[in-house]
Amino acid sequence: MEWTADWYLDSYYLASPYSNPQGPESGTFRVLRGGAWNYNDDNVSSVDRSFSYPDWGEKDRGFRCVNEVIP
Repeated sequence: MEWTADWYLDSYYLASPYSNPQGPESGTFRVLRGGAWNYNDDNVSSVDRSFSYPDWGEKDRGFRCVNEVIP
């Protein structure tokens, strides 16, 4: 699973922008996306969304570095 910069709110997608929703401005939990080596095939898609306390580390969590290209 990969950490995202988004805060988690269970009902956020009910009123979020359709294109590139950024998540709420604050919260208790951060969003995790995807799956991990110890997940079954049904739960490794990037659309799989979970959450956790941002200061909890586990062996199935990581992050991906992103370099935004601005034209």
